[in-house]
Amino acid sequence: MSKQPRKAVVWGAGGFTGGELLRLLATHPHMDLAAALSTTHAGKAVGGVYPNLEPVSYTHLTLPT
Repeated sequence: MSKQPRKAVVWGAGGFTGGELLRLLATHPHMDLAAALSTTHAGKAVGGVYPNLEPVSYTHLTLPT
């Protein structure tokens, strides 16, 4: 039986803790990132804010304005 991945939202994705959560979610087998929110980095791609995550995932995700 295959489990559907849970959707996660990271609020405050521009800070240190938010970045760590994004890193952990990028490789978590049962979680998918639905949204990442940041007022500091609004409108920027997640990979642009966290270049270490660009090869892993989130290349399509932009922090909303």
